[in-house]
Amino acid sequence: MSDIIWSIILIVGLFGWVASTLVFIFKAFPELGRFEVQQARKWGLVVAVSFVVWIVGLLNA
Repeated sequence: MSDIIWSIILIVGLFGWVASTLVFIFKAFPELGRFEVQQARKWGLVVAVSFVVWIVGLLNA
């Protein structure tokens, strides 16, 4: 039963990582030549956390 839970955590982490990376790209770089530091920090943290969730899910599934 716990493998199913870890598999769900793995999938959520993967989709979260991919989605947050796309949001990071579009929010941190809203136009050519401009970089939003505040948005990059916020979404960069979300990218890192979701990546860690994905890896932990991989290790435990």
